[in-house]
Formats: sequence, C-alpha cells, structure tokens
Amino acid sequence: MLENRTLETEIVDEFTISYTVNLAQLRHTSLTFRCIFPDNSSAKAIITEYTFLRAFSFYCSYTDIKTELECRFRHYQKDAKTTGFIIIMDDKYKVSCTCLDTELTVCNLQYPKSFHGVDRNFTIEMDSLGISQKYVYRLTDIQMREPYWPTNKPHIEQMGFTVCINFGPNAFNDSNSYEWEVFLRGQNPEIPQGMINADFNETQDVCFETPHFSYQTFLVTLFVRFNHSDAPRITYGSELYFTTAPSAPNEHPKFLSNGFYYDPEKGEIHVFWVPLEEHKFNGANFTYILSTDTGKKPLLRSNSSAVFHDWNSTQWATVFIWSHNSMGSSLESDNLTVPILTNHTQRQPRNLQYHYHVENSIMTWDPPQDDNYA
Repeated sequence: MLENRTLETEIVDEFTISYTVNLAQLRHTSLTFRCIFPDNSSAKAIITEYTFLRAFSFYCSYTDIKTELECRFRHYQKDAKTTGFIIIMDDKYKVSCTCLDTELTVCNLQYPKSFHGVDRNFTIEMDSLGISQKYVYRLTDIQMREPYWPTNKPHIEQMGFTVCINFGPNAFNDSNSYEWEVFLRGQNPEIPQGMINADFNETQDVCFETPHFSYQTFLVTLFVRFNHSDAPRITYGSELYFTTAPSAPNEHPKFLSNGFYYDPEKGEIHVFWVPLEEHKFNGANFTYILSTDTGKKPLLRSNSSAVFHDWNSTQWATVFIWSHNSMGSSLESDNLTVPILTNHTQRQPRNLQYHYHVENSIMTWDPPQDDNYA
C-alpha cells in the first residue's frame, strides 16, 4: 500500500506479484508495502531508497598565497539532512564537507606551503542512512594550482587600437608562466563580440587588439592560467571598461538616388541621404555638413534630410555632404547633382509630405503630372 492506496499489481507466479515504481516521482526515502493474502492475513515490507554517490565536476584549487585547499563537486541529493560527505586527502587528512545546496558541495582542507607542488589522491565518502560509499580522484599539482589576482585595480593603457592592462610590478612578471584569454564585448550591439588573442608585454601584463571602432566603450573579461593545458583557468572578478579614442569619421553618408525634391512655392529644395550607424560616428557632437558648389548652406531637418532656401532653379548645382564630429570631418564626401528644374511641375512628385520620428522617417506624395514620370 503506497500512501494508503491499493496498487495495481501483476501476478508473476504463485509466490510473486510485481509493482513498478517511478523513481522520479518518489517523495520519500522509504516506502512501506502491505500485502494482503486471500485468507485476509497480511505481511509488511519496507523498501528504503538510498542516495547513490555520483560526484562529478570535481576539482580542487589553491594559490601560492593561501594556506587552504578548496575542493568542490556536484552531486544531486534529495535530502541533505540524511546525507553527509567527508573528503580524505592521501588517506591522511580528513574534513567534513558543506552542502551549499542540493547539488553543490564544498570541502576546505588546510594546505600550508609545505604541501604545495605535490600530486594528490582524494577520496569522497558519503554516508546516507548508514550506508557508506566512496569515490576516488587523483589530481596533479598543475590541475590544482591557480594564479592569484592582485588586490589593486589594474591600470588600462591605450596605444591606438592596442590596449594593455597592467596589475603593477611583480603581478604577472614572467611571460612564459601564463596563458591569457580576453573576452571583449562592445556596448553597441552592432560591434562583434567574442574571445580575442592576447599577448604578454614586459611592462604590461596583457595586451590585445580591439576592433577598429573609435569612441566606443568595451567591457573586458580576463581569463588567465598557468601555461599548461591541464591548468585551471580563472576569471577576473571585477568588470573592466575602456573607451577607444575619438577620431574624425572614416565614412560619409550617401545621398539617395535622385534624392531631392523641389518646392517651387517656397523656393526650397529638400535633399535626402542614408544616415550613418551610431558605431561609425567616431566621436562626440556628431552631425552632417552640407554645401553646394557655390557655397550655399542648408538647414538640417533631421539626421537624414536638409533643406536649402532661395534655390535657383534655372542653374545646375552639385550638393556635397560630409560626416562631422568634434575631431573633424570625413576626408571624403558624397555628391548629388541637381539639374535645371524648369519642368519640375511635370516631372517630380507633388505635395511631398515629410514626417520625421525618432524610430523612422516617412514621406508621402502625389504622382507627377507627366505620366512618363509617374
């Protein structure tokens, strides 16, 4: 009987009946069954469920400046109150372990400097309801020894698109002893993120090349280990940020094909272009500069349009556009040729309406009078 319910059983032979239990649904460490015979006599059986030791992701670590060895492993246990772990090193040094949750267990052993540099054997013992189980691991010293991070905040230096991080003298002062990895993530989602190559420098601890985007902020995650394939890799716990130096824009916007509209009643011509993405601004106070070949200046209406007043529709003109920020203007520009507009009423759209929003820009118009241009 399970939870006072009659179970559906199968007859195996004249002495045996069977019932299948779904272990994933068990909520007890033991189950009591009562069998009732045809003469109404009964017999009771108690089945106890024991935790099976399955320690995985086992590792131990120490640093040269600590006198303690920390070992961790993962092991699912349904009831921490009925399960206890101890760890034994080299069959000599024994300590009890602490279950941080139902899966993670931590053990701390005294580990003075005289213990350093030696391979070790570890035995994990688990007691569950009086049943003892063991699991044995062997770790080399290189698998346990970790570099340690200095307590001071590192200094970040930039030389163009090369960034170096220095933790100070005597922190990581032997290039052959360490292997670095750097994960770089730009705050702008358009900039690729990922692991990048890193090198050691005599005066800086780690140097790496950033993607070539000026005036962009990056988040750096540092990883380091001793230069051995079996050595554990550790992560610097604090977030490091830096912003690349500003520069004049490398790119210029491009005018839309035939990207102008002439309003004869106001004597204005509107020009339109495709704006640059933010990660290409390269500096603060980004804007666009426009001018005609006669030196006429427009009024900017948005980040993708401008209007020239008092336009002379009887002459050809060329409009130029540059990107510009606080460091200067783009070296190259785009240009738009505006022809003589004597046939503007027949050949261009009518009643142009321009609506600018932060999210998008919308233009509406009526077709030209001349059907050949509709």
